[in-house]
Amino acid sequence: MNILVKVALLTVKDSYYKDGFNEQKRELVRNLATSIKGEKVYFKSIDNRYEKVKEVLFELSVTRQADLILTSGGTGLSPKDLVPEATQDVMEKEVPGIPEKMRRVVSEYEPKACIFRGKAGINKESLIINLPSNPKLVEDCLESIKHVIPEAIKMLKSKK
Repeated sequence: MNILVKVALLTVKDSYYKDGFNEQKRELVRNLATSIKGEKVYFKSIDNRYEKVKEVLFELSVTRQADLILTSGGTGLSPKDLVPEATQDVMEKEVPGIPEKMRRVVSEYEPKACIFRGKAGINKESLIINLPSNPKLVEDCLESIKHVIPEAIKMLKSKK
């Protein structure tokens, strides 16, 4: 079964947020969509507020607007960083291997990777993955997991 993966990027305006970084991350997601034979369908920047993040993740997944929902930012240790908690509250099932893989790859050169609190999981037929804020880390995280995304989406869409 060949499917066109609809990709969304939700950028959370955390303490690391910069407009230039936002455009870099959008380009990285466009490249990811191309490499997995998908299409970008949604880009949005929102404030780092738990309820807003939860609302957008829920809407994108329940209405099936996106098969792959990526968030960037809000995964640090600041009291305002609640993206993992919002993601957890939307997920039906957790997929812990994805953030484990991203942390392992990035920790080879970035010691602070161990404090990245990102989550990954599913809601309905959408795979949700939290990414860091830094575009270089986003790039390396996406590179480390891009080979599993098409298979994961295929499994989510399978009716068996």
